[in-house]
Amino acid sequence: LVDETRSTEATVVAFLSAGCPVANGNLPTLAKLHKKFADRGVVFVGVFSHPAEDAAAVAAHAKEAGIPFPCLRDDGTS
Repeated sequence: LVDETRSTEATVVAFLSAGCPVANGNLPTLAKLHKKFADRGVVFVGVFSHPAEDAAAVAAHAKEAGIPFPCLRDDGTS
């Protein structure tokens, strides 16, 4: 991911959680902004850090919610 974002104009990091109504409420706006600025070199990345959300849960939520940008799970090790 670092290599992918190195040459971008900006990287937007959205901290998300499947169980967070505020984060989920912001997803439509984030999706619109992602679409609007993708051709201008702006990269969006979702980061999930809730301990109960493993990689499979993150992938499932991203697919179900229609998140159009890459999502990662922060396991807190680095």
